[in-house]
Amino acid sequence: VAGFAVLALIVGARALLVEGQRANRAAARETIEYQEQLSGLLSLAQDAEAGQRGYLLTGEKSYLEPYQKAVDAIPGQLARIDAMTSSNDQLAPQISHIKDALAQKQAELAVTITLYDKGDAAKALELVRSGQGKAAMDEIRASMDTIRRIGAADIAARDEHTDEVEAWLRIGSLAALIAIFLLGAYTIRQSRRRFRDVVTAQEELMRKNIELGNEIDTREKAESQIRQMQKMEAVGQLTGGIAHDFNNMLAVILSAMNLAQRKLKRGENDIEKFIEAATDAASRAANLTSRLLAFSRLQPLAPQVVDTNRLVTGMSDLLHRAL
Repeated sequence: VAGFAVLALIVGARALLVEGQRANRAAARETIEYQEQLSGLLSLAQDAEAGQRGYLLTGEKSYLEPYQKAVDAIPGQLARIDAMTSSNDQLAPQISHIKDALAQKQAELAVTITLYDKGDAAKALELVRSGQGKAAMDEIRASMDTIRRIGAADIAARDEHTDEVEAWLRIGSLAALIAIFLLGAYTIRQSRRRFRDVVTAQEELMRKNIELGNEIDTREKAESQIRQMQKMEAVGQLTGGIAHDFNNMLAVILSAMNLAQRKLKRGENDIEKFIEAATDAASRAANLTSRLLAFSRLQPLAPQVVDTNRLVTGMSDLLHRAL
């Protein structure tokens, strides 16, 4: 976040510098255009003066054409200069001096031409030699020189300010780049440390998982042994009832066989019911033995869906005799 903030600050400062340079260029163009307008005004005044001098020296009306054109163009030129000066109070006094001097110069030109037209050429030339028109032109040039100096100073000040901003921006950019580099190095270092911490945590988690798996295996083995012990304990508890049930079955078998032997000794052959009784008792004993072995056998559990009614019915003989 700090790196992005520094970059945003650099970009913003660059943007401000570019805008400042653009404003400086615009101000320079306005200053140059302003000075061109002033130069045009001075050129018009000089054209008017040249036309007046030529007419006074030769008496030819053709020399008054530059004068008349200049006189007609001067108001428009002054209007353009006023439009460009309205927002600049520093130049307004100089423009006022230029207007006053120009009005004096125009008045002097108009008076000399009027005198010459009336046939008083000597007085017109005397007015020209008096230096009144020259003083007005000198005042116009001095005010324009002052305006040029003001414009040059303003441009120089803007350029100096821009240079200062660029210098500080270069220093700031270098410092910002160093800061970004340090931030990047710090971030990389922190990332590596966190990565090592994550790897260490993963290894610890794997070790814990292995220990947990071993503990689960050990617990399952212990539980299996406990279940087997419980089975054997249950078998021990059932021994009395099972032994009694076996004695009953053996008694049936022995009694049936004894009765069958007695019948045979007497020569009687109707011993089928005794044999069936003995066979039934032996079958019941075999079923009881198989169930007891299945119950006490050490084997893994294999859960499956069963019919509870059928399961209880199949165990009824064992439970009945045990109870």
